[in-house]
Amino acid sequence: MQTVMHISGCAYLYQKSDVADIQALNERLPDNLKNERLLGVCLHKNFGGYFSARTVVLTDTQIDENEWRIIEPVSLLKNQEEIIDLLVEMNTNWAEGKWRDFGEPSIKYSETAKRYFDAAPKDRQKVIEELRKNSR
Repeated sequence: MQTVMHISGCAYLYQKSDVADIQALNERLPDNLKNERLLGVCLHKNFGGYFSARTVVLTDTQIDENEWRIIEPVSLLKNQEEIIDLLVEMNTNWAEGKWRDFGEPSIKYSETAKRYFDAAPKDRQKVIEELRKNSR
């Protein structure tokens, strides 16, 4: 099942339903995650992985859904093993961030961006303030 995570179809959402052999997936997961719901990962061909698509667009423009063109996202991972590797990495070691580099993105997150992502949400403002102070 392909899931579009972007209206342009630019990202593919890899999720547990993309794995045909759930037993093979479970063998790689810790006991507390076996047969459980797993976090999915979107992969963009240039920018790599992300797991959150937070946006809302409100418009008063009338949209004729009959004119929509569906663009299927490109699956960057070539086999089931790669999908399992991605899902296991995301769900067991997400803080390391290696899952962001699956699919061989051409543009990777900077060390500054990684530092921001690694900070707890309550501490991110401090990271931003340090960046502003050091950029002067």
